[in-house]
Amino acid sequence: MNRIVRQESFMKLVAITAGLALVASAAHAARPVKRENRRVRTVEAPYSTGLSYSIPGVGSGCIIDTPASSCILVPAGLNERFVSVEIVDATGLEVSASVGPHDDVPGGEPICGATTEPVPITPGVEVEVMLNELDPSHVCPGLATTGVVKLTLTSRP
Repeated sequence: MNRIVRQESFMKLVAITAGLALVASAAHAARPVKRENRRVRTVEAPYSTGLSYSIPGVGSGCIIDTPASSCILVPAGLNERFVSVEIVDATGLEVSASVGPHDDVPGGEPICGATTEPVPITPGVEVEVMLNELDPSHVCPGLATTGVVKLTLTSRP
């Protein structure tokens, strides 16, 4: 009789353990997937004078290339996939610029004073902001004189 009671207790213990394992497994599967935290880095770069150009079939570059010229270069980190740009000029006017990778391909995302939404970038590739870009396809109220370009690089939009 004692042996039958122990066997029934053992079977109940096995059933309870199996039930708990199923509940734990279901709870683990229902957990939301943890996303990486949004990483943000802000860079401010001063500028003064200079013009940049972007001519399809010819190329792009800076006409006056000095440390505080109109071509702002910022290296993107390996986790940075988006950039937002705001240009604060001494005139207070929105100025023409383009945002894109630093390469020999002309163009980039044209902006007037600031980006309206984050621009996708390639992680690890330098981001270039070209002020006063001589591109007839986009014209803004002012020309860049002196000021600051604020770049916000993020891992997610």
